[in-house]
Amino acid sequence: MGLEINGTWAGKRYKFEEMDAYEVAKLFGVYEQLFPEKGKLRGVVQFVLDPSKVKTVKGQDRQIKQERLPCTFSGKKGGSTISIRYFDTKSVSMNEKGEEQTNYYPRKIELTQKTTSLDREKNVSKIVFLALYKVCGSSPFYNSRDRATYSLKDVIKETNTYIDVAMERIEFQQSIIKMNINVLRTRAKGIGVSNVDTLKDKTVMAHVLMKLEAAEMSGNFAAFKKKFESDYSSIRGQVQEALDRGRIVQVTGGGQFHYDWDAHAPSDGRICSVQRGHSPIEYLFDYMVNNWAMHSNNVKLANKFEYTIPDRLLDENEKEEKKEKKSTKNCSSLELIQEALRFSMLTYDHTTKSVKYINKKGVLDTSPLVAVPFTDWNQAFAKELDGNKEMRNKLTSKINGKRMFLKKESKKEVVS
Repeated sequence: MGLEINGTWAGKRYKFEEMDAYEVAKLFGVYEQLFPEKGKLRGVVQFVLDPSKVKTVKGQDRQIKQERLPCTFSGKKGGSTISIRYFDTKSVSMNEKGEEQTNYYPRKIELTQKTTSLDREKNVSKIVFLALYKVCGSSPFYNSRDRATYSLKDVIKETNTYIDVAMERIEFQQSIIKMNINVLRTRAKGIGVSNVDTLKDKTVMAHVLMKLEAAEMSGNFAAFKKKFESDYSSIRGQVQEALDRGRIVQVTGGGQFHYDWDAHAPSDGRICSVQRGHSPIEYLFDYMVNNWAMHSNNVKLANKFEYTIPDRLLDENEKEEKKEKKSTKNCSSLELIQEALRFSMLTYDHTTKSVKYINKKGVLDTSPLVAVPFTDWNQAFAKELDGNKEMRNKLTSKINGKRMFLKKESKKEVVS
């Protein structure tokens, strides 16, 4: 088993010289690729057929036909022409004219599998020959204008790529763990983690990491990372925060949904009107992304306003203390309204110029609670609540019910 080369390469003339396979690999620059660790040649080298040579039959990849390669080829590069021959055995015989001739065996190499695996120790010459053959897509003699028959599977490159991706995943996971918790909460909202305001810090982090794990298992790590780090995710999270705080409110008018700034937000007036046929919340997110330069400062200012914080991040003693100080029973009417807005239970209907409840399906109640002007409607409604015990008790009951529901849902998510 060996290799012979004939021709000129790098200014040197070779005349049917039999050469060591390792030296041939070094001469044509494929040694490091084929034998990356000197003295550690165990394992296999793989050559993979081009997809054009394989077809799918009932879900299985099968080779169309055997590839039979002559055991000699000529290649050109940089003005040099060289011929390389591979053989297992050779013998000398006399031809009909009584002249000596050299016979080489085999005359052709057959590739009978989609992937051909060759032992590094037992098939050195064959490996080098196939790696140099001009129909090999990774050969220095390959002409890119032609279609490759097969290519060398670069195990080292694939391994390095795997390691790089694994390191990227670890670094990304660590960045999530070390992220400022307020930023993480906003990002969590941006990627669709539900009920963030009812969850403790570690639970929010756990939900984000579970979404990361699910993305990795489905092969969507890169897409998840891009989404998590994107401006879209950040903006969506900040807008959701403003919604949760009641600084952006959904209203109806003219048979259409609209989003307005709350009377206590740093801006006033309409943000956008939802076009019919669109999901209101998704329309708002897309609108804000496309018009972020116009609204970014107002959203950031709105999110700095204090608001009623639910029972998250509190130990049992703190919860008891909060119950005494900030239970719905002891909250001011304005605080109750802010809590109801955060839970998307209330809205201002511009059509009837009144405050209305939003039911569990997101539909407005037909009966208005009270008619008040839009300007400072929160304050006006708060005064109505102060003077109407029955109305206040009903709103308090709805808020408490919503709190209990969200706590139960939060526990279910953690268990699952």
